[in-house]
Amino acid sequence: MLSLSPYLSAAPIPSVVPAPRWPLGWRALAMGLVSLGLAWFGIWLLRGPGGIAAIWLVNGFALAVLARVAAAERRPLALAFLAGVTLANLLAGHALPVSLGLGLANLAEVAAGTGLLLLIHRGGPFLSSLRQTLLSLLAVGPLVALVGASAGALVVTLDQGVPFGRIWLGWWISDGMGALVLVPLLLLVDGARCRQLLAPAMLLRFLLLTALVALTCYGGMRYLPHPFIFVELPLIAGAMLLGLFPVTLLTLLAAALTVAAVLASPETVMAGAQGWGTAGISLPLAVAVSFPVVVGALRDALERQQTALEISRKQLSDTMQAAAIGMALVSPAGRWLEVNPALCQLLGYSEEELLPLAFQDVTHPDDLELDLANVRELLDGRADTYHMEKRYLRKDGREMWALLAVSIVRDQHGQPLYFVAQIEDIDQLKRAEEALRESEERWNFALSGSGQGVWDWDRAHGTAFFSDTWKTMLGFSPEEIGNGIDEWWSRIHPQDAEWVRVVLERIIEGRDSRYAIEYRLLDKRHSAVWIHDRGVVIERDADGRPRRLIGTHTDISARKRDEVERRRQSERMALAVAAARVGIWEWHIGSNMLIWDERMYELYGRQPGDEPPRLEYWYNSVHPDDSERALQEMVLAQQGKKPLDTEFRVLWPDGEVRHIRALATVRCDEYGVPVAMTGTNWDITERHRLEEALAEEKELWRVTLHSIGDAVIATDTELAIRYMNPVAEELTGWSQSEALGWSLASVLVLRDQASGEPLADPVAACLSQGQPVFLKSGAVLVGRDGRSVPVLDSAAPVRAAGGKIIGAVLVLQDLSQPDSQQAESASPQATC
Repeated sequence: MLSLSPYLSAAPIPSVVPAPRWPLGWRALAMGLVSLGLAWFGIWLLRGPGGIAAIWLVNGFALAVLARVAAAERRPLALAFLAGVTLANLLAGHALPVSLGLGLANLAEVAAGTGLLLLIHRGGPFLSSLRQTLLSLLAVGPLVALVGASAGALVVTLDQGVPFGRIWLGWWISDGMGALVLVPLLLLVDGARCRQLLAPAMLLRFLLLTALVALTCYGGMRYLPHPFIFVELPLIAGAMLLGLFPVTLLTLLAAALTVAAVLASPETVMAGAQGWGTAGISLPLAVAVSFPVVVGALRDALERQQTALEISRKQLSDTMQAAAIGMALVSPAGRWLEVNPALCQLLGYSEEELLPLAFQDVTHPDDLELDLANVRELLDGRADTYHMEKRYLRKDGREMWALLAVSIVRDQHGQPLYFVAQIEDIDQLKRAEEALRESEERWNFALSGSGQGVWDWDRAHGTAFFSDTWKTMLGFSPEEIGNGIDEWWSRIHPQDAEWVRVVLERIIEGRDSRYAIEYRLLDKRHSAVWIHDRGVVIERDADGRPRRLIGTHTDISARKRDEVERRRQSERMALAVAAARVGIWEWHIGSNMLIWDERMYELYGRQPGDEPPRLEYWYNSVHPDDSERALQEMVLAQQGKKPLDTEFRVLWPDGEVRHIRALATVRCDEYGVPVAMTGTNWDITERHRLEEALAEEKELWRVTLHSIGDAVIATDTELAIRYMNPVAEELTGWSQSEALGWSLASVLVLRDQASGEPLADPVAACLSQGQPVFLKSGAVLVGRDGRSVPVLDSAAPVRAAGGKIIGAVLVLQDLSQPDSQQAESASPQATC
């Protein structure tokens, strides 16, 4: 036996409707009376002509009410519903056991639907998302109707002996239809939504759509052969314009008017509904009213999402404007999208001056590389945030330190939208740290320096001190190095010993008091370690000679390796540029001077002069027909309006014309003013010659195919038409513009002249066999106008340079012409 307790005692979903003030007994009475009325109305409709207008509303009403009330109120209201439905069936002439059975069947359906609604919404507002709306429609419509239809059909079958299937289908359809029409409306209705609907602008649109729905529903049902198409259109329009709640009212109106039209003219509607069988009008009407509810839910979901996005953006903007630290939104390309007053004050720019710049423009060059590396990690998805201390360049040219925190915002597909940057002024802190560091170096130079080896040479006593870091720098443990100066001197690389000796002699002779040099020491494995050695005299004797020196050793091997690698890369780059025969140039805008490498002079057929050329030198070397355009593109690139990527001709002194491709970038000063343009040129003359030759060959091919007397059709490997010559257009009746992209079978119809049977596609055969195919004689081509023309054809595959088949060419010869008939007798008789 079905237990109703889990459903009738579940926690209620909070409702925006104020709690009813009537006592529970009065509400139960009202529940019973409304259930009685709706059930009697449904029975009356069911007994109409053929039951075509059957729609069972009472279960949808009870389901929505029980879902919205408190858990303690559900049981008495459910019993009132049972009493009302049972009494309606008694009044309709059913015996008491049958009436009670039918009432329990309906109650089981209502209980199951209530439980599903509570499970779907889990304490939240009803139909607040597209997912909840779809699940709710599925639950209260087709799913829970299965419960009531199965139980009710069983009762009717046992009582009257009517086939179970016929009763079940009619019950299921009318129950589901009633719930779909009524439940969404009753779940959503509240004072706030009603007041919103009564707003003048909304009310006007609602009334206009109401009139349109009334016209299409009532008139369509009575006079149109397929009325539900016209019923659905204004409902969808209402969903898109008004939202979910108003469209539930419109769907109820549509259902009511549809039923009214049926009752007014049952013969007409029943004739149009014969194709639906026992479903009557309920099934198509259910489809017609369900889809607009889904559209309305989607519209509301999108509106909520847009509102939330606007609120989020407004909150972010307000937060930025009120923030005491600098904040900015930055595009993935590095451009400022929005800056707050604190950031403008920090950098000394107005908002109008700062927004056109990129963050790279105000970043200290020494910090830019690390900053860009962090940005690349965010863009690549390897990190979501980063923090760093960096220096900014203020408008007045002063450097300032700031603590930068950056996070990335992505769209729903994970693509970067913008960065959120927080910039805190730590300039005073950093300068205080710098002052402290310098003070520590002055007073405790020998004991400072993280990662640096400290040495202390006491010449008066002939001893030396080497810190543990100094020793481990050379691969030794602390106990492996003694306290003699030879521990250092003996490990100087032989090639550097003379240079170090000269520097120390100047110190010992009193000519210098400090030094900083770079040389190599040999480590424990006799490998060279590059050292940056800084030393200072801290004590002298009476004659001014140094008695004591202290200093530090810094391992710079990595830097030296980087320098070697950069030098190698520079050499490789120079070799690559030379191999590619690319010319490199630079234009200093202020002086109008050009700097050309040797290849640039070669590209322009000229010899280097004693003085650097000016821009006029280049302008006069460009072909007169291209010089103004090329100069204008240079000016546009200088102004930052478009990048320089162009082609032009140059005229050599001997009259030869060469084609040049040019690329360039603009370099600006700290104020954003262009100061120079750096670019490359390379010779593309051969490419132009090849393009011209290819164009000539293509034109020759086109003229040839247009001139021959046979029909020619070219296809790709998918048998889609790519070309037809005029003869092919005349034979098939298709113009090339019409046939392009169509399958060959749609345009080319070949039949056997004797039998009229279709012939195999010769192009498909040649593509599958990879060789030419000839059609047997006796073929006719049926044109677009139905005219049949005897033809002889052949198909051959078209191959690329590597042998891969890239399409096919079909040649058709019109045998209705005398010359063609002679050619047919001489043609090969291979068939496909």
